[in-house]
Amino acid sequence: MFIGECLCLILYGAKLWYMDRQKKSKGYMPTSPGTQTAEVLHLKTHINPLLLAIPACFDIVASTLMNIALTMVAASVYQMLRGMIIIITAVMAIFFLKKKLFRHHWTSIAVIFTGVFMVGLAALYFKTDEEKSHKEGETKPLGIILLLIA
Repeated sequence: MFIGECLCLILYGAKLWYMDRQKKSKGYMPTSPGTQTAEVLHLKTHINPLLLAIPACFDIVASTLMNIALTMVAASVYQMLRGMIIIITAVMAIFFLKKKLFRHHWTSIAVIFTGVFMVGLAALYFKTDEEKSHKEGETKPLGIILLLIA
């Protein structure tokens, strides 16, 4: 996945190079209606690509933490606790994007939180027969904490 993302950056650089060559020629015409509107309104259209490094670093850290946590908890618990991302995204949309959530949004967030909470609690308190016989499961709380951090 990360290789694919890096290839997208290469294509983005090629597009910028092509657009720069087009601007130098006489018949420059923006390629999309959005670009035309942005130029008419004098909006910033050239954004520093290094700004992509900030969310990319967070993504790498989160992926690493999730893979470490996967070694400590069952795959089913891992998949269910990944649903917590919806709650985090909603909170960030409220704070950073100033989005207003409606009653049906809050209801769905509450249902997701309840489900994630129940799965995490069940993973902590109930052990499988294999875990009982092999004394495994001491790392489960750490795995769940890593998943929540990620």
